[in-house]
Amino acid sequence: MTPRLHHSIAPLAFAILALLALLCGQSHAQDARFQRFDQDGDGRISREEAKGTLLEPRFDALDRNRDGFITPDEVPRRRAAGTARADSAAEGVVTHLDIRYAEAPPGVDPNHLSLDVYAPEGAGNLPVMIYIHGGGWRTGDKRSIHGKPVYFTGRGFVFVSLNYRLVPAVDILTQLQDSADAVGWVKRNIATYGGDPARLHLIGHSAGAHHVAILATNERFLQKAGAALADLRSVVELDTQALDVPELMRASSNALYLQAFGKDPEVWKQVSPRDHVAAGKGIPPFFLVVADGRGPKLAQAAAFQEALQAAGVRCEFVEAPQHDHGSVNRALGDPQDEVTQAMEAFHDSLPGAERGAAARKPGTSRGIP
Repeated sequence: MTPRLHHSIAPLAFAILALLALLCGQSHAQDARFQRFDQDGDGRISREEAKGTLLEPRFDALDRNRDGFITPDEVPRRRAAGTARADSAAEGVVTHLDIRYAEAPPGVDPNHLSLDVYAPEGAGNLPVMIYIHGGGWRTGDKRSIHGKPVYFTGRGFVFVSLNYRLVPAVDILTQLQDSADAVGWVKRNIATYGGDPARLHLIGHSAGAHHVAILATNERFLQKAGAALADLRSVVELDTQALDVPELMRASSNALYLQAFGKDPEVWKQVSPRDHVAAGKGIPPFFLVVADGRGPKLAQAAAFQEALQAAGVRCEFVEAPQHDHGSVNRALGDPQDEVTQAMEAFHDSLPGAERGAAARKPGTSRGIP
Protein backbone atom coordinates (compact mmCIF):
# COMPACT_ATOMS: atom_id res chain seq x y z
CA MET A 1 0.00 0.00 0.00
CA THR A 2 1.29 3.48 -0.84
CA PRO A 3 -1.13 6.02 0.64
CA ARG A 4 -1.41 9.43 -0.96
CA LEU A 5 -0.89 12.63 0.97
CA HIS A 6 -4.18 14.10 2.09
CA HIS A 7 -3.77 17.87 1.91
CA SER A 8 -6.79 19.06 3.87
CA ILE A 9 -6.27 20.50 7.35
CA ALA A 10 -7.66 18.39 10.20
CA PRO A 11 -11.21 19.34 11.15
CA LEU A 12 -11.62 22.46 13.22
CA ALA A 13 -12.80 20.42 16.18
CA PHE A 14 -9.45 18.65 16.25
CA ALA A 15 -7.51 21.92 16.30
CA ILE A 16 -9.73 23.53 18.92
CA LEU A 17 -9.48 20.56 21.27
CA ALA A 18 -5.72 20.47 20.91
CA LEU A 19 -5.47 24.23 21.43
CA LEU A 20 -7.65 24.20 24.53
CA ALA A 21 -5.48 21.43 25.92
CA LEU A 22 -2.27 23.39 25.23
CA LEU A 23 -1.83 25.62 28.26
CA CYS A 24 -2.43 25.07 31.97
CA GLY A 25 -4.85 27.32 33.84
CA GLN A 26 -2.32 28.50 36.43
CA SER A 27 -0.41 31.52 35.11
CA HIS A 28 3.06 30.13 35.79
CA ALA A 29 2.27 26.89 33.97
CA GLN A 30 0.73 28.87 31.09
CA ASP A 31 3.97 30.84 30.74
CA ALA A 32 6.11 27.70 30.90
CA ARG A 33 4.18 26.06 28.09
CA PHE A 34 4.23 29.22 25.96
CA GLN A 35 8.01 29.26 26.31
CA ARG A 36 8.28 25.75 24.86
CA PHE A 37 6.95 27.09 21.56
CA ASP A 38 8.84 30.40 21.83
CA GLN A 39 12.10 28.82 20.71
CA ASP A 40 14.15 32.03 20.51
CA GLY A 41 12.81 33.38 23.82
CA ASP A 42 11.63 36.71 22.43
CA GLY A 43 8.21 36.50 24.08
CA ARG A 44 6.27 35.75 20.92
CA ILE A 45 5.73 32.76 18.64
CA SER A 46 6.51 33.22 14.96
CA ARG A 47 4.90 31.31 12.13
CA GLU A 48 8.15 29.37 11.70
CA GLU A 49 8.19 28.40 15.39
CA ALA A 50 4.57 27.22 15.11
CA LYS A 51 5.27 25.09 12.05
CA GLY A 52 4.63 21.41 12.69
CA THR A 53 2.98 22.00 16.08
CA LEU A 54 -0.64 22.09 17.19
CA LEU A 55 -0.55 25.89 16.82
CA GLU A 56 0.08 25.79 13.08
CA PRO A 57 -3.52 25.19 11.88
CA ARG A 58 -4.81 27.98 14.15
CA PHE A 59 -1.98 30.49 13.67
CA ASP A 60 -3.95 33.05 11.65
CA ALA A 61 -6.95 32.86 13.99
CA LEU A 62 -4.76 33.40 17.06
CA ASP A 63 -2.74 36.22 15.51
CA ARG A 64 -5.56 38.67 16.13
CA ASN A 65 -3.57 41.85 15.39
CA ARG A 66 -2.15 40.34 12.19
CA ASP A 67 1.46 41.21 13.06
CA GLY A 68 2.78 37.76 12.14
CA PHE A 69 3.29 36.62 15.75
CA ILE A 70 1.31 35.02 18.56
CA THR A 71 1.81 36.70 21.93
CA PRO A 72 0.75 35.35 25.35
CA ASP A 73 -2.31 37.60 25.51
CA GLU A 74 -3.53 36.13 22.20
CA VAL A 75 -3.53 32.53 23.47
CA PRO A 76 -6.80 31.68 25.23
CA ARG A 77 -6.49 30.19 28.67
CA ARG A 78 -8.41 27.04 29.42
CA ARG A 79 -9.77 25.86 32.70
CA ALA A 80 -7.64 25.11 35.71
CA ALA A 81 -5.85 21.79 36.03
CA GLY A 82 -7.79 18.75 37.12
CA THR A 83 -10.77 17.16 35.44
CA ALA A 84 -12.29 19.32 32.72
CA ARG A 85 -14.88 18.84 30.02
CA ALA A 86 -13.56 19.51 26.56
CA ASP A 87 -14.86 22.42 24.50
CA SER A 88 -18.26 22.00 22.89
CA ALA A 89 -16.48 21.29 19.58
CA ALA A 90 -15.47 18.00 21.18
CA GLU A 91 -18.60 17.32 23.17
CA GLY A 92 -18.49 14.01 24.96
CA VAL A 93 -14.73 14.04 25.64
CA VAL A 94 -13.65 14.44 29.26
CA THR A 95 -10.04 15.38 29.96
CA HIS A 96 -7.88 14.72 33.00
CA LEU A 97 -4.81 16.88 32.66
CA ASP A 98 -1.28 17.01 34.10
CA ILE A 99 -1.52 13.83 36.13
CA ARG A 100 1.79 12.94 37.79
CA TYR A 101 2.89 9.41 37.02
CA ALA A 102 6.14 9.79 39.01
CA GLU A 103 7.50 12.19 41.56
CA ALA A 104 9.82 14.80 40.08
CA PRO A 105 13.32 14.94 41.61
CA PRO A 106 14.50 18.34 42.86
CA GLY A 107 15.05 20.74 40.00
CA VAL A 108 12.95 18.76 37.50
CA ASP A 109 9.83 20.29 35.96
CA PRO A 110 6.94 18.07 37.15
CA ASN A 111 5.33 18.51 33.74
CA HIS A 112 8.02 16.23 32.29
CA LEU A 113 6.73 13.39 34.48
CA SER A 114 3.04 13.85 33.80
CA LEU A 115 0.38 12.63 31.40
CA ASP A 116 -3.05 13.60 30.11
CA VAL A 117 -6.07 11.30 29.80
CA TYR A 118 -8.90 11.88 27.32
CA ALA A 119 -11.92 9.64 27.78
CA PRO A 120 -15.33 9.35 26.15
CA GLU A 121 -18.03 10.52 28.51
CA GLY A 122 -19.27 7.55 30.53
CA ALA A 123 -16.24 5.44 29.55
CA GLY A 124 -15.92 2.05 31.16
CA ASN A 125 -13.59 -0.84 30.42
CA LEU A 126 -12.48 0.65 27.08
CA PRO A 127 -9.19 -0.14 25.32
CA VAL A 128 -6.42 2.39 25.92
CA MET A 129 -4.24 4.13 23.32
CA ILE A 130 -1.02 5.55 24.81
CA TYR A 131 0.71 8.18 22.65
CA ILE A 132 4.39 9.14 22.94
CA HIS A 133 5.36 12.39 21.23
CA GLY A 134 8.42 13.04 19.10
CA GLY A 135 10.89 15.89 19.03
CA GLY A 136 14.32 14.42 18.45
CA TRP A 137 14.54 13.12 22.04
CA ARG A 138 15.34 16.68 23.14
CA THR A 139 12.09 18.61 22.71
CA GLY A 140 8.34 18.13 22.35
CA ASP A 141 5.32 18.01 24.63
CA LYS A 142 2.33 15.78 25.35
CA ARG A 143 -0.07 18.48 24.15
CA SER A 144 1.24 18.23 20.57
CA ILE A 145 -1.44 15.74 19.66
CA HIS A 146 -3.36 17.44 16.84
CA GLY A 147 -6.72 15.64 16.38
CA LYS A 148 -5.81 12.38 18.09
CA PRO A 149 -7.97 12.72 21.24
CA VAL A 150 -11.14 13.35 19.25
CA TYR A 151 -10.29 10.61 16.77
CA PHE A 152 -9.35 7.87 19.24
CA THR A 153 -12.12 8.60 21.75
CA GLY A 154 -14.51 8.52 18.80
CA ARG A 155 -13.17 5.08 17.98
CA GLY A 156 -13.92 3.86 21.50
CA PHE A 157 -10.51 4.30 23.11
CA VAL A 158 -9.38 6.07 26.23
CA PHE A 159 -6.50 8.19 24.91
CA VAL A 160 -3.39 8.94 26.98
CA SER A 161 -0.57 11.32 26.00
CA LEU A 162 2.57 11.35 28.11
CA ASN A 163 5.64 13.47 28.69
CA TYR A 164 9.16 12.35 29.53
CA ARG A 165 12.39 14.07 30.51
CA LEU A 166 14.50 15.25 27.61
CA VAL A 167 18.12 14.83 26.59
CA PRO A 168 20.65 16.18 27.41
CA ALA A 169 19.13 16.81 30.85
CA VAL A 170 18.86 13.02 31.20
CA ASP A 171 20.38 10.16 29.22
CA ILE A 172 18.43 8.00 26.80
CA LEU A 173 18.06 5.09 29.24
CA THR A 174 16.47 7.38 31.83
CA GLN A 175 14.22 8.93 29.19
CA LEU A 176 12.98 5.54 28.01
CA GLN A 177 12.36 4.48 31.60
CA ASP A 178 10.20 7.58 32.07
CA SER A 179 7.94 6.45 29.22
CA ALA A 180 7.87 2.91 30.63
CA ASP A 181 6.97 4.29 34.08
CA ALA A 182 4.06 6.15 32.50
CA VAL A 183 2.84 2.92 30.90
CA GLY A 184 3.14 1.20 34.28
CA TRP A 185 1.08 3.97 35.86
CA VAL A 186 -1.57 3.55 33.18
CA LYS A 187 -1.75 -0.18 33.83
CA ARG A 188 -2.32 0.39 37.54
CA ASN A 189 -4.67 3.38 37.36
CA ILE A 190 -6.47 3.63 34.03
CA ALA A 191 -9.57 1.76 35.22
CA THR A 192 -10.38 4.86 37.28
CA TYR A 193 -10.66 6.81 34.01
CA GLY A 194 -12.73 4.24 32.14
CA GLY A 195 -9.90 2.25 30.56
CA ASP A 196 -9.19 -1.48 30.54
CA PRO A 197 -5.66 -2.18 31.88
CA ALA A 198 -5.65 -5.48 30.00
CA ARG A 199 -5.97 -3.70 26.62
CA LEU A 200 -3.07 -1.27 26.28
CA HIS A 201 -1.97 -0.09 22.83
CA LEU A 202 1.04 2.11 22.00
CA ILE A 203 1.52 4.72 19.29
CA GLY A 204 4.49 7.03 18.80
CA HIS A 205 5.87 9.45 16.23
CA SER A 206 9.54 10.09 15.38
CA ALA A 207 11.50 9.84 18.65
CA GLY A 208 8.27 8.64 20.22
CA ALA A 209 8.14 5.90 17.58
CA HIS A 210 11.56 4.78 18.79
CA HIS A 211 10.18 4.79 22.35
CA VAL A 212 7.22 2.55 21.56
CA ALA A 213 9.39 0.19 19.50
CA ILE A 214 11.93 -0.33 22.27
CA LEU A 215 9.32 -0.58 25.05
CA ALA A 216 7.63 -3.35 23.07
CA THR A 217 10.84 -5.32 22.42
CA ASN A 218 13.25 -4.76 25.34
CA GLU A 219 11.35 -6.01 28.35
CA ARG A 220 13.71 -4.45 30.92
CA PHE A 221 11.96 -1.06 30.82
CA LEU A 222 8.39 -2.24 31.37
CA GLN A 223 9.47 -4.83 33.92
CA LYS A 224 11.10 -2.12 36.03
CA ALA A 225 7.83 -0.17 35.78
CA GLY A 226 5.73 -3.09 36.96
CA ALA A 227 4.40 -4.03 33.53
CA ALA A 228 5.28 -6.53 30.81
CA LEU A 229 5.36 -6.97 27.05
CA ALA A 230 2.28 -9.17 27.40
CA ASP A 231 0.31 -6.14 28.64
CA LEU A 232 0.59 -4.56 25.17
CA ARG A 233 -1.97 -5.42 22.51
CA SER A 234 -0.40 -3.51 19.60
CA VAL A 235 2.18 -0.91 18.57
CA VAL A 236 1.88 1.77 15.87
CA GLU A 237 5.28 3.20 14.91
CA LEU A 238 5.12 6.42 12.86
CA ASP A 239 8.29 7.23 10.95
CA THR A 240 11.51 6.70 12.86
CA GLN A 241 15.00 5.87 11.69
CA ALA A 242 16.09 4.49 15.07
CA LEU A 243 15.06 0.84 14.77
CA ASP A 244 18.62 -0.49 14.44
CA VAL A 245 20.57 1.99 16.55
CA PRO A 246 24.07 0.46 16.12
CA GLU A 247 23.65 0.55 12.35
CA LEU A 248 22.29 4.10 12.54
CA MET A 249 25.24 5.29 14.60
CA ARG A 250 27.79 3.61 12.33
CA ALA A 251 26.24 5.15 9.22
CA SER A 252 25.32 8.63 10.45
CA SER A 253 27.27 11.60 11.77
CA ASN A 254 24.08 13.50 12.65
CA ALA A 255 24.59 15.45 15.88
CA LEU A 256 20.97 14.78 16.85
CA TYR A 257 21.61 11.04 17.10
CA LEU A 258 24.94 11.53 18.84
CA GLN A 259 23.27 13.67 21.51
CA ALA A 260 20.49 11.14 21.98
CA PHE A 261 22.45 7.88 21.91
CA GLY A 262 25.99 8.90 22.88
CA LYS A 263 29.14 7.00 21.93
CA ASP A 264 28.85 3.76 23.90
CA PRO A 265 28.04 0.76 21.63
CA GLU A 266 26.65 -1.14 24.63
CA VAL A 267 24.07 1.60 25.19
CA TRP A 268 23.25 1.53 21.47
CA LYS A 269 22.34 -2.15 21.77
CA GLN A 270 20.20 -1.62 24.86
CA VAL A 271 18.09 1.02 23.08
CA SER A 272 17.97 -0.68 19.67
CA PRO A 273 14.60 -2.36 18.96
CA ARG A 274 16.09 -4.62 16.28
CA ASP A 275 18.57 -6.05 18.78
CA HIS A 276 15.81 -7.23 21.12
CA VAL A 277 13.52 -9.03 18.69
CA ALA A 278 13.23 -12.71 19.58
CA ALA A 279 10.59 -15.39 19.44
CA GLY A 280 8.53 -16.26 22.49
CA LYS A 281 8.92 -12.93 24.33
CA GLY A 282 5.34 -11.78 23.95
CA ILE A 283 6.18 -8.95 21.55
CA PRO A 284 2.85 -7.46 20.37
CA PRO A 285 1.80 -6.95 16.73
CA PHE A 286 3.42 -3.96 15.00
CA PHE A 287 2.14 -1.48 12.42
CA LEU A 288 5.07 0.39 10.83
CA VAL A 289 4.67 3.57 8.77
CA VAL A 290 7.44 5.21 6.75
CA ALA A 291 6.89 8.63 5.19
CA ASP A 292 8.67 10.00 2.12
CA GLY A 293 10.20 6.53 1.58
CA ARG A 294 13.87 7.38 1.07
CA GLY A 295 17.20 6.09 2.30
CA PRO A 296 18.09 4.35 5.57
CA LYS A 297 14.70 4.93 7.19
CA LEU A 298 12.98 2.71 4.65
CA ALA A 299 15.69 0.07 4.85
CA GLN A 300 15.55 0.00 8.65
CA ALA A 301 11.77 -0.48 8.68
CA ALA A 302 11.96 -3.28 6.11
CA ALA A 303 14.70 -5.07 8.09
CA PHE A 304 12.77 -4.61 11.33
CA GLN A 305 9.64 -6.08 9.77
CA GLU A 306 11.65 -9.04 8.50
CA ALA A 307 13.12 -9.64 11.97
CA LEU A 308 9.71 -9.47 13.64
CA GLN A 309 8.12 -11.84 11.16
CA ALA A 310 11.03 -14.27 11.50
CA ALA A 311 10.34 -14.26 15.26
CA GLY A 312 6.69 -15.08 14.63
CA VAL A 313 5.44 -11.56 15.39
CA ARG A 314 2.84 -9.99 13.15
CA CYS A 315 4.09 -6.82 11.49
CA GLU A 316 2.41 -4.71 8.82
CA PHE A 317 4.46 -2.14 6.95
CA VAL A 318 2.91 0.82 5.12
CA GLU A 319 4.92 3.16 2.93
CA ALA A 320 3.49 6.67 2.63
CA PRO A 321 5.84 8.32 0.10
CA GLN A 322 3.72 11.42 -0.38
CA HIS A 323 3.64 12.20 3.33
CA ASP A 324 6.55 14.01 4.91
CA HIS A 325 7.82 13.36 8.43
CA GLY A 326 5.45 15.87 10.02
CA SER A 327 2.35 15.40 7.90
CA VAL A 328 2.13 11.64 8.53
CA ASN A 329 1.61 12.48 12.20
CA ARG A 330 -0.63 15.51 11.72
CA ALA A 331 -2.96 13.68 9.34
CA LEU A 332 -3.49 10.69 11.59
CA GLY A 333 -7.15 10.64 12.52
CA ASP A 334 -8.37 12.30 9.33
CA PRO A 335 -10.98 9.83 8.03
CA GLN A 336 -9.82 10.49 4.46
CA ASP A 337 -6.17 9.75 5.26
CA GLU A 338 -5.18 6.36 3.87
CA VAL A 339 -2.60 5.71 6.60
CA THR A 340 -5.38 6.23 9.13
CA GLN A 341 -7.62 3.85 7.21
CA ALA A 342 -4.90 1.20 7.10
CA MET A 343 -4.26 1.61 10.83
CA GLU A 344 -7.95 1.17 11.56
CA ALA A 345 -8.02 -2.04 9.54
CA PHE A 346 -4.97 -3.26 11.47
CA HIS A 347 -6.58 -2.59 14.85
CA ASP A 348 -9.86 -4.12 13.78
CA SER A 349 -8.19 -7.31 12.62
CA LEU A 350 -6.31 -8.06 15.83
CA PRO A 351 -7.25 -11.27 17.65
CA GLY A 352 -10.17 -10.78 19.98
CA ALA A 353 -11.55 -7.73 18.16
CA GLU A 354 -14.94 -6.86 19.62
CA ARG A 355 -17.33 -5.86 16.87
CA GLY A 356 -19.70 -3.15 18.00
CA ALA A 357 -17.44 -1.92 20.82
CA ALA A 358 -18.45 1.42 22.32
CA ALA A 359 -17.74 4.47 20.18
CA ARG A 360 -19.11 7.97 20.50
CA LYS A 361 -19.73 8.87 16.88
CA PRO A 362 -22.07 7.31 14.38
CA GLY A 363 -20.12 5.39 11.80
CA THR A 364 -17.14 4.77 14.08
CA SER A 365 -18.31 1.63 15.84
CA ARG A 366 -15.67 -0.71 14.54
CA GLY A 367 -14.46 -3.09 17.21
CA ILE A 368 -11.25 -2.28 19.09
CA PRO A 369 -9.43 -5.24 20.66
